[in-house]
Amino acid sequence: MLTTIKEKLNQKTNATGIEILQIDEQFFFNIVELKRKKEQVEIIKVESSIQGFENCFQHLNPNTPIFIALNVRGLLHQNVKLTKNTNQEYLELILPNAKADDFYIQTNSIINHTVVSIIRKNTVHPIINQFIAAKLKILSISLGSFQVQSALPLLNEYNEIETFKYVLKYNDDKELVNYQENESLSENQTILIGNRWLNTFLVVAFSTAFEGLLNISNTITNPAIEEQQEEYIQERLFKFSLTTFLGTLLTILIVNFLLFTKYNTENQTLSINAIQKEQQLAQLEKLKSKVKEQKGLTNLLQSKTSFYADRIAASVPKNIELMEMTIFPEKANSFYEEESRILYENKIINLKGRCTNSFEYNQWLKTLRKIQWIIKVENINYQDINENYSQFEVQLTIS
Repeated sequence: MLTTIKEKLNQKTNATGIEILQIDEQFFFNIVELKRKKEQVEIIKVESSIQGFENCFQHLNPNTPIFIALNVRGLLHQNVKLTKNTNQEYLELILPNAKADDFYIQTNSIINHTVVSIIRKNTVHPIINQFIAAKLKILSISLGSFQVQSALPLLNEYNEIETFKYVLKYNDDKELVNYQENESLSENQTILIGNRWLNTFLVVAFSTAFEGLLNISNTITNPAIEEQQEEYIQERLFKFSLTTFLGTLLTILIVNFLLFTKYNTENQTLSINAIQKEQQLAQLEKLKSKVKEQKGLTNLLQSKTSFYADRIAASVPKNIELMEMTIFPEKANSFYEEESRILYENKIINLKGRCTNSFEYNQWLKTLRKIQWIIKVENINYQDINENYSQFEVQLTIS
């Protein structure tokens, strides 16, 4: 199970392949960055023949793992017929007096033979140190151009692949048959990889990045690289753990929020209902009190209004017709929503009617002024309607 988890953590969505070439004293770099999208591989960056480490680093993403193919001075390839068990045994076939601890050694299959690639460690270490100093993640260094075999399924029936350094020949079973140095490669020559034409200079860099995406491990054994591989897995583990933790925390927060919202809404609804019930009870008590008050007031008003109406009616002369008497009229804008009641002018009586003689009308007003409980008689309106009668409006203020 731990192996499965480690394999999943080691899976990559992006990989940068770099072929490092050395011509005279100068280093040149071919770069291809690949991105995995489900089951497809997309080329997202290509750079060729970049001179110098500093220029190379400017084209690299520090967050993308790097896979390097070395084709530099001091690299030696030799075919051997026998399959040996140790690097020292291979080295003795090529350099009998050399020590395996001083060299990096890789092997690749060629039909009926094994290709042994060797290079001194003191040639490789400065290159590794340059990348580490630039804080770039090297996960693999392979020797030569033999990575191309991993990408053969994408190379559309090519049996002879030309790279910057070598010409590689394969049989129909995709087995390496022969390789030789390339002395005449044109800079403008292209090769079809999948459905995209790519400069032949970039085939090794592409294949190296492709191996990185497929987790094909064919790297020299170097403590710095092994440390970077472990750091890469730990970084992925940290990101995975952090993502899982944040995802779980977010889920808990969302569930919490939904529950809080639900119960808060229910609580608010219950609170509102309780407040409404209290308000309704308070209103009911107010209404009961007002009904009781109104009953007493109505009884009082009934006796008063009868008294006022009788006295005023008795004072009206024969030639004056009283058409309307309003005792305690409603006040203007008297409705108060908070109290839910109508207010009245309890000192005012309004009289409307008509008369045939203005003299008698004035005498009647004088009579009204003499009544003890009338403190003011005001002629609001007097208007001649025709030769026979006039209309009037009088307002009485009582004590």
